[in-house]
Amino acid sequence: MKDVSPIRPSIFTEVDQRELERQIELQKKAKEYHKTKTCEFDLYGEKREDIKKKSVPCLLRTNPESKLNQKFFILYNLVFLFISFFFI
Repeated sequence: MKDVSPIRPSIFTEVDQRELERQIELQKKAKEYHKTKTCEFDLYGEKREDIKKKSVPCLLRTNPESKLNQKFFILYNLVFLFISFFFI
């Protein structure tokens, strides 16, 4: 008996399949490149899991309280004295 080879798809179908496999491989490489460039790995090359777990309370507030500090008062007084000295 003759060895019957399996039926091969047409050349155009093979080209389409190879192109699809190439596109999938390029997507995998792009995803891996993106992972390494977005700092999802720590210093030792392990994946960072603690980035989303830790939340800093001061960053969670969208409208922090505005408090005038001592520098503002000193600057305000100096400007007021300067203006009052020259214009009054």
